[in-house]
Amino acid sequence: AGVLSEQAGIPADTLAKFEAQTQAIEKARAEESGGLRAQIAALMQASVDTQSEARKLSAALRRGAGVQGRWGEQTLRNVLEAAGINRRFDFVEQFSVDTDEGRRRPDVKVMMPGGGVFVIDAKCSLNAYLDAQEAVEDLARDAALTRHAQSVRTHMTGLSSKAYWDQFQKESSPDFVAMFVPGDGFLAAALDRAP
Repeated sequence: AGVLSEQAGIPADTLAKFEAQTQAIEKARAEESGGLRAQIAALMQASVDTQSEARKLSAALRRGAGVQGRWGEQTLRNVLEAAGINRRFDFVEQFSVDTDEGRRRPDVKVMMPGGGVFVIDAKCSLNAYLDAQEAVEDLARDAALTRHAQSVRTHMTGLSSKAYWDQFQKESSPDFVAMFVPGDGFLAAALDRAP
């Protein structure tokens, strides 16, 4: 190589430097390529783990209304606390109210400034929604989403008929109750079918 480089007019040490730089660049490229492969593998594993956890959550939520209800209540609690509303001072959970129709138990009573009370009830009926997500055929998916919308409407009508505001007239309660649905996607799917 030294003879060739001298015949071409390139000094041997320049050619050696060029070869060393080329090897260094190739080594750096190989290391970066290996790092990129490792990152892609980590992303693939994270995707698999996320899918596995989603399946576990779906299976847990299918165990019944009690599990779904507790999950909805916990999600409501998390949202209230994330909004800076303190459980001990600003809201009360799972309290009972005696009415002419019997004992009622809304999920949360939020104490408003000035002594007012705002009632929130979490409703989480997801079986039809989960059926829609797992449906392979469009017809089955449409039927499940229609059932989901009917379920949300039934919860809404049932909650409205409880008239919680009547029990809190002394506390200047608003004349409505909030129905908390623990996910925008669940509500959006119902509103899409039954606006």
